[in-house]
Amino acid sequence: METSKKIKLLKKNFRLLPKLFYNLSREKTNFDYRLLNGRSLGPKHVIFEITARCNLRCKFCWLWGESGIGKQYAKEELSTDEIKNIIDNLPSTCYLIYISGGEPFIREDLLEIINHIKSKGFLCDITSNGILIRDEINEIIGSGLDQINISIDGTKKTHDAIRGKGNFEKTIGNIRKLVEQKKLRGSETPIIKMNTTISPTNYKDLVPILKLALDLQVDRITFQQFWFTSKKLANAHKEMMKNIFNIDCKGIFGYVNEKINEIDEKILESQLKKLREIAKKSNIYLKFWPDLSKKGTSFSDYKNLNKIINKGCLYPWYSATIKPNGDVVPCPDYYIPEYVIGNLKENNLSELWNSQRFIFFRKKLKECGIFPGCRRCCALV
Repeated sequence: METSKKIKLLKKNFRLLPKLFYNLSREKTNFDYRLLNGRSLGPKHVIFEITARCNLRCKFCWLWGESGIGKQYAKEELSTDEIKNIIDNLPSTCYLIYISGGEPFIREDLLEIINHIKSKGFLCDITSNGILIRDEINEIIGSGLDQINISIDGTKKTHDAIRGKGNFEKTIGNIRKLVEQKKLRGSETPIIKMNTTISPTNYKDLVPILKLALDLQVDRITFQQFWFTSKKLANAHKEMMKNIFNIDCKGIFGYVNEKINEIDEKILESQLKKLREIAKKSNIYLKFWPDLSKKGTSFSDYKNLNKIINKGCLYPWYSATIKPNGDVVPCPDYYIPEYVIGNLKENNLSELWNSQRFIFFRKKLKECGIFPGCRRCCALV
């Protein structure tokens, strides 16, 4: 996040400064990972999947897409009161709650949940496909929500090919209304961010997406690399999860997609160069996730799953994911959804955070560095 936006958020949430600096020092030194033998001082944030339901069936989605694995994870959902209780009992180190799904706006109580999060002094960030927010735009701007991330997969033809006919116009229309309402209120938040996953379908047309973001006057735009694995690595991953954790890991197969080889590196690099040039001349904040240039990695290396780009995963030392039914898992997505630390209906996160089951997971992850199917997980950056 650019410096000006950080300052604005800190001014609005100045009471979080001690937590922010505390967690920053932990990250900079990797204190927990290096010295605590599988234990951790506490989460700096949590990802809260308040629902697995979604109004769309996007082709590349690991949950509801072409892989078809989503139905097995669409478990029961926590009630509003249960969610509030979990929020009330988060560890004192936590300062940020990411709301995700599924599609969060499919829940009728979402704004009540956001309001409760903000009333407890947390930063709140939400990811949405942007279609179902039309009737709540005024309330969203007034809720204190800190950031909303809306997915755009390309220009109209490309976006609708992935997400369904007519959905581009619905999403763009709602982004415009969010920006307009934010201006009318003179509000600094929520930060409105567009997010685009670079894929074989859209990699030739990234510049028009940035120009769209400029036209919409959103605050930020992120271009995210494609998350993927191969059948070979997915099978190796499944076998390792069985041997180490005694789980039948099916979630990893939602990431199997070898179409990344269809991306021409020269064309992609040309697009990325143009994006940087355009962004320098504008007020928008542009981010690549991961930024391969900063890692000294070529896209050819990124496509080659035999290349180990990231040495290890630190995520379980600093965060956890809460599933719609209250299960706590150490992975931010569906690489290892079957390994459950515990359920927040029975124990609060402070009780589970350094439980033997969580410590065991961290130790094994540190020993392995990275599991086979996780090599192109963007949470590693």
